[in-house]
Amino acid sequence: MRPNVAEIASGISETLRAVIMPELQSEVARSHVRVILDLLSIMVREWEVGVLRLQRENAELETIFAELAEQLNRLPPDAGEDLVALATELRSASRPETQLPTTSTELIARNNDLREEVNKVLLVCGNAERLPALAEQCRRLHQHLRSHAHAEMVAPTDRPRAGPG
Repeated sequence: MRPNVAEIASGISETLRAVIMPELQSEVARSHVRVILDLLSIMVREWEVGVLRLQRENAELETIFAELAEQLNRLPPDAGEDLVALATELRSASRPETQLPTTSTELIARNNDLREEVNKVLLVCGNAERLPALAEQCRRLHQHLRSHAHAEMVAPTDRPRAGPG
């Protein structure tokens, strides 16, 4: 198994600390290496926290989508074809894949897929007054989005978004 980003950064840090630093004659050079060591340490911590944050967010969205799909299925048949289609999509999105994402790239891709569904759900939530049965799930989704937006402002994580195409 190949090393992950945190393990690579830790290896670089250890090499800088144990091999390079003792060889440096200049205090300026040692100061620069200390800054690099600090940055690598921050990167490792942020990497580990970011993975946990993505796992938690994905699980929360999957749960919200499963509950929303259940509510949509309870609506009367004349509620609209768009809601039936959304229920099918949410059921599919809420089911954890047979193999859960294990790498950060897989977690990011899963999160991007779930966030695409969020946009569709927000359109339905915008009409929640005509669908009072969905109000609780819409409220939970809004609360989830607010809490994660706040967490990202407090401790931002660089999460590449999948671009178009």
